[in-house]
Amino acid sequence: MAPLLLYIHDYPGHASSMDDAEKKALRSTAELNDPPREVDVARPAHTVPLTGLSLDFVHAPGNAIFGPQPRVIDVRWDGQHWLVTLKARWTETITLDAGYYLESMKTVE
Repeated sequence: MAPLLLYIHDYPGHASSMDDAEKKALRSTAELNDPPREVDVARPAHTVPLTGLSLDFVHAPGNAIFGPQPRVIDVRWDGQHWLVTLKARWTETITLDAGYYLESMKTVE
């Protein structure tokens, strides 16, 4: 199977929290979709293959049903890198450079 993918849409401005980021992303998408059109074409995403992350992250071995959907629980900029924290069966911190290229992944719990 293909590696898990992280899609990143680059939006102007900074969010004060994950809730604020979600509101800004939804508002921006609504603006792009008025009049209706293909949102992904209007604002393409950066696609980051998470090649070091096994499918066990979302799928328990031996179980026919996928586990929890991965979700972003935190995003931080440290001045040089993006630190994206994903949560599914466990928590992973993904480190990306300024151009959204994968640098490292670390299991948090």
